[in-house]
Amino acid sequence: MRFLFGGQTVNGEDQFKEAPEFITDMYILGGGLTVGYSFQNEFFPYVYAGVSNLWFSPKDQNGKRLTNNSLGAYSRSTIAYDAEVGSRIALQENLSLFFGIGAHFVQTDNFDDISAGNSNDFYYSGRIGVSLSLFGDKDSDGDGIWDSDDACPSNPEDYDGFQDEDGCPDYDNDKDKVLDEIDKCPNDPEDRDGFQDDDGCPDLDNDGDGIPDTKDKCPDQPENFNGFEDEDGCPDILDNTKRLLDNDNDGILNYLDKCPDQAETFNGFQDEDGCPDSIAVGDTVSVKEITLEGNNLFGWRSSEIKPTAYEELDKTAEFLMNDPFIKWAVEGYTDNNGIPDSLKALSLERAKSVVRYLINTGLPSFMFRVYGKGGESPITDNNTLEGRLKNNRIVIRRLD
Repeated sequence: MRFLFGGQTVNGEDQFKEAPEFITDMYILGGGLTVGYSFQNEFFPYVYAGVSNLWFSPKDQNGKRLTNNSLGAYSRSTIAYDAEVGSRIALQENLSLFFGIGAHFVQTDNFDDISAGNSNDFYYSGRIGVSLSLFGDKDSDGDGIWDSDDACPSNPEDYDGFQDEDGCPDYDNDKDKVLDEIDKCPNDPEDRDGFQDDDGCPDLDNDGDGIPDTKDKCPDQPENFNGFEDEDGCPDILDNTKRLLDNDNDGILNYLDKCPDQAETFNGFQDEDGCPDSIAVGDTVSVKEITLEGNNLFGWRSSEIKPTAYEELDKTAEFLMNDPFIKWAVEGYTDNNGIPDSLKALSLERAKSVVRYLINTGLPSFMFRVYGKGGESPITDNNTLEGRLKNNRIVIRRLD
């Protein structure tokens, strides 16, 4: 919105030769609307449209009122419709250069003291100057965004294509706690699944086998696509006749497994034969250690006990109940595939789950000490699937 009040002088020459050159003095009162745009708070083009009331007085070069003016032959007050285009250019924080060109359509034909024809007079104007803003907005951080629109007026916007209009530097666009300067995917948050979590990119298929992690039962081990259960995402070890070498997935290969289709219970009693077995009740004194296979107890990277493991844990509890005054250390172990701290935390939660289950069967809590060992002390090679399965285990170790 613009309001006008002031004086103006228009010089001109009428098209009729007998008319002298004229100078029209006027006073103006008016207003109108201005529409502008800002380019980086430096260049401000605008257009203006408005209406004014003019009080005018045509004179000659010597300042004497022209004939019709002096005779009062017409009204010396009229309306003018105004249009202007121009721009303002910022020079400093509160100092700018401005210029504009205007056209003014007065509603009288006596602007030059002579009325000829049926058309009204009009005139052009131009202006140029400097403006000083005493109370204007500031751009304290110099990022091209005025402080009134800047959410971080003391910290310049980094203009990285992410929320550049708020005026705040975005050091971590996707808020995944990986700074943009080292984040390979600054606009896509890291999924924190234990696989390459430091690169800042979500890993939708950790092992790169083409099976999304959401459908992959072994998200960190690539499927070998050998025609056997290729859709589960887990590698399958085959022999030359395309048969599984470890049918029951107990980590003991078929040619060493006396019960290739029945998983070993790993309870510290004849664990190497591959057959499920239970410890004889009453033999507590002679048994120093019980090993429970993690793959039978828990899901992949889970600490929740499978319902299928209840029977094995019930037998273990029955054995331990034979002498409830013996103290046992319950130790959780994992393979080494992952972040050590995460694996240690997982192994501890698994050990706690086993102890909770045993206590719920009626065993006293003072019998147990719980430890999370993570990938420490592997009992076999972690470079093979069967090795990793065996290294994921719960060991119940006698303390006396």
